[in-house]
Amino acid sequence: MKKVFILVVMIGIVCFIGFGFVFLPSPDREWKGGRIAVIMPSANDKFWNGMWVNIREAADKKGMLLSEYPYDYDESERNVMRELEKVILSRPDGILLSANQYTSETIQALLVKAREQDIKIILCDSDAETPMRDCFVGSDNVESGKNVARLALEEAGSGEILVFIGSDEKDSKAAQVRLDAFRAEIESRGDSAKIKEIRLSDDAEEHYDQICGALLERRGENRTVVCFKSSFTTVIAQAIQRLGLQDTCKFFGFCESEEAFTYASSHVIDVLFVQDIVQLGYQAVECMDKLLQGEPLETDMVLIDMDVYGG
Repeated sequence: MKKVFILVVMIGIVCFIGFGFVFLPSPDREWKGGRIAVIMPSANDKFWNGMWVNIREAADKKGMLLSEYPYDYDESERNVMRELEKVILSRPDGILLSANQYTSETIQALLVKAREQDIKIILCDSDAETPMRDCFVGSDNVESGKNVARLALEEAGSGEILVFIGSDEKDSKAAQVRLDAFRAEIESRGDSAKIKEIRLSDDAEEHYDQICGALLERRGENRTVVCFKSSFTTVIAQAIQRLGLQDTCKFFGFCESEEAFTYASSHVIDVLFVQDIVQLGYQAVECMDKLLQGEPLETDMVLIDMDVYGG
């Protein structure tokens, strides 16, 4: 009887293992799209959380295996470099990378080295020189900057345009591209004298007081306010609302947070520019899939229009 029981148990185990091999997806089926390393800021705000979510969803549909390397956006370029070094040693099929700057010679050399090893490189949000990547996928920051310039000039008339900016080192490269395009468009129209740039300190705790001070200097005047940086946009909106200046300020901002949408719906932010997170994530994966399949890309720069609320 005991032998019969043992035999039945063994048959059951064999059957269980057999069913497992039949019904569990094979590694080839699961990862048919290749292994992709994603090096991006951690999902600590709506934009980057949305990027991670949409990249994961798109990669899953393509059968790609993702190796994730999130990092704190405030970390130095050296920390991004270390992540990139680890990733290249692991020999993935492709790398999706977003870094604030690509100025380090070491990072530049690593990206070139990865491409020499036939690792496909797609840069997201911030671009670099073409030898360092196969493709760039990001918002059309140049066109957005020009668009703000046209709208702000129309609104300001003969008045001043206040532009709140941060230090070049702390600003994201995307925000800097918007600002540069804005300046160039204003200059091309001969209206550079209308711009009053207000540089905020590196200490975030001081920003609110600095913004209030700049706005109060012009109390009683109709003013046009512009900001290209997400973290500044909500602080400026908060200052405008608390000072009761929403009727005399026309504010153009860039941000994806729920707080920013709330300010836009109450017309504290009059025109809000928002990056299309869904398209950014899906297009990055779509381009990577084509590269890994050996298909040519129509362009090595995929620029996605921003959504505009208000105006």
